[in-house]
Amino acid sequence: MRLLVMDAALDRCLVALVEEGRVLAEAAGPGQHGQAARLPPLLEAVLAHAAPDAIAACVGPGSFTGIR
Repeated sequence: MRLLVMDAALDRCLVALVEEGRVLAEAAGPGQHGQAARLPPLLEAVLAHAAPDAIAACVGPGSFTGIR
């Protein structure tokens, strides 16, 4: 199963595509502020490699709730 992973809770914004424990693609950027603007280009870069079967998102800690 191909899993799209998103984490924008801490000091960086991370998106990865993982399959069977292998990272197929990943993109990251600073994430202290502006995660809502940073996630779409990171997602676009990672999704260019393959479509996911499922999505996992980290929703805490922190005050950013835009991906919930």
